[in-house]
Amino acid sequence: MTHPILVNINAKERAQELQTSRELLSRALSRPVKILAYPNGRSITHNYDDDVINATKEAGHVAAVTSKRGPVQAGSDNFALPRMGVSQQGGMARFALNLELFRARSSRGKI
Repeated sequence: MTHPILVNINAKERAQELQTSRELLSRALSRPVKILAYPNGRSITHNYDDDVINATKEAGHVAAVTSKRGPVQAGSDNFALPRMGVSQQGGMARFALNLELFRARSSRGKI
């Protein structure tokens, strides 16, 4: 809702932040919001931790993305998902090519 680093606020504020932001986005989009992008979601302890993950689940989310770069793979933690941004890949065409190459390697068991 206000984009704080979730480990830096108390449990009550964290729950309110997660629930209210989910409700506001769902209302604005006219559809359920079930995935969270952690504010400043680097996979280091001062950005999210087990308490944040548990609060995220309790708020009704089914997954959350971090700012760790990389593809989601089988076995990835649904509440610590990496992501691949278009700008990180050199534009939309390069992004699409990289996804296709990853898919091809994955289907051959090379990942």
